[in-house]
Amino acid sequence: MVPSGENIKDMNGEEEKYRYERWKQSTKALLSAVRKETCQPYSIPVVPGNLRKWNESAYIPKVVSIGPQYKGKRELLQMEEIKWRCVTTLLSRTFGLDAIEKCMEAVLELDATVRACYVDEITLDRFSHFCPDWLLSCCLSFSQKIVTTQFLFQLAFHQHRK
Repeated sequence: MVPSGENIKDMNGEEEKYRYERWKQSTKALLSAVRKETCQPYSIPVVPGNLRKWNESAYIPKVVSIGPQYKGKRELLQMEEIKWRCVTTLLSRTFGLDAIEKCMEAVLELDATVRACYVDEITLDRFSHFCPDWLLSCCLSFSQKIVTTQFLFQLAFHQHRK
């Protein structure tokens, strides 16, 4: 199937279609050639110890932490209020503050799946630590993506107007 859509120009001629199909086949072949047993089975990676040992402090958050690994560290506590402000702003700009319950339900449904993504076992209580932290982290990440997208759109619009 040849791609189409607003962001992808339609292919011109048989040569482009042929080249696209070849590219698709070679990409699939490369992906299937990757030895699955050498891939980290977790989707939340950990910096390997042999890399971390050269500068341990470079891998420790100093202002904000996403996820449960550094939960409760004194130097990161100030950012918790800012994370809650981001949640409030995100919800008020998108779905409304009442949507928090749907977000909470979604996070609870994914609890076991998210825990399985970590190398180390996460033993934090789901209601008082793990799920609330993930709710904040997800909203913060989503909010950051919205801001980045808005910035890129404004930049493109500004460049277009020149």
